[in-house]
Amino acid sequence: GNVRDLANNASVRNVIFGKTMYVLNGGRYIEVLTSNDEVLLAVSHTVTLLNSQRKGAMGMTSETTNIQNAHGTYSDGGRYVDFGELSDDFRVIVKDWPYIYKGGKLNLASKRQFIKAFPDKKVFIEDYLSKTKVDFEDLEQVKTFFDAVKAQ
Repeated sequence: GNVRDLANNASVRNVIFGKTMYVLNGGRYIEVLTSNDEVLLAVSHTVTLLNSQRKGAMGMTSETTNIQNAHGTYSDGGRYVDFGELSDDFRVIVKDWPYIYKGGKLNLASKRQFIKAFPDKKVFIEDYLSKTKVDFEDLEQVKTFFDAVKAQ
């Protein structure tokens, strides 16, 4: 499809692509995974490129010595960069950051944020977490926990 740019990105709160919704927060869009009436479980993805560094000029290494060429486009709405073919020694690491979104505020998922988002379910949250260890950096564990809280 066509890529469109917005003259005023702040005028759009939600974006839907297919069946996936994104909410605007702090100038960036966060993917919504699930929700109840007032609270959203959202995720931000970060991508890190790692490589075994090759020697560059004067025998020095840098993060860019493996990139042979790059091109891209930039507009007020965002940036697209194509590094072309990356060498085989590049590794791509994708990290998912689960967030709780309520009342226009986005916070990293944690026990404290779940209790703030669901104050009427504090006893259930504390009981659940005392019996089940939840790694709040593991997206699947946070989704399972969110669904359990939502079902109460």
